[in-house]
Parts: sequence; structure tokens; C-alpha cells
Amino acid sequence: MAVPDGAPLVTSDPEIMGGIPVFTGTRVPVEIVLASAAAGADMNQLRAAYSFLTSAHIEAARGYTEAHPRREPPRRVSVTNPSWVLRTPGKQIKGSK
Repeated sequence: MAVPDGAPLVTSDPEIMGGIPVFTGTRVPVEIVLASAAAGADMNQLRAAYSFLTSAHIEAARGYTEAHPRREPPRRVSVTNPSWVLRTPGKQIKGSK
């Protein structure tokens, strides 16, 4: 995913994922990638999961989260997207309210 020069690599738009910060042009939440990196995933593993990622994306995500700290507890996916269904091997769990 190419981002035009000068465009921010992280955006937050109420129309995209309910305003959760995502990488520009995607629906990939910044928090998920940063949590994976914090848990020990290296850049090769992150790129295997998200092929558009560059080290500039990671740095932009870190900078964004420092400049815009979360002021509320994380929202449940079932609240932001009630039609989503969590699928686990052998069973389906409908989003709770």
C-alpha cells in the first residue's frame, strides 16, 4: 500500500473503524501492530502479517500514540461492530453487549 509523499501514515476518522487510529489507506488498527511489536514480533513477522508495513509506519504509530494517548478503555469489537462474529475452532461466539 503506497502512501503519497507527505501524507500521514496514521489516521483517525470516525467513518473508519469508529475512529480507532489506523494506518492510512487500511483498516489495520495501530494498537494491534504496536501490541504485536511489544510482545516481541520482529519486523519480518509484522511484514508477513501486514505487507504494507515499513519501519516508518511503526515510528509514525509510536509517535501518534504518544501524541494522542487513549483517554478511555479500549472498546469491545462487539460495540463498534455488533455484526462481527468471533470464530474459534469448534464454536462461534457472537459479540456481547
